[in-house]
Amino acid sequence: MARLVHPGGKAIGVDHIQELVDKSIVNIKKNNKDLFDEGIIEIHKGDGRQGYE
Repeated sequence: MARLVHPGGKAIGVDHIQELVDKSIVNIKKNNKDLFDEGIIEIHKGDGRQGYE
């Protein structure tokens, strides 16, 4: 999804299990480090049912 956002947009990932957050970051950085470097994608620990601000 991060590759589909318009210029200036962001893709946000949220998971409530820290190990999954960490694994997601490692896996995304393997082939798409630029998405993190450019601030296009963020991965956070939290309850997605509560939304994200």
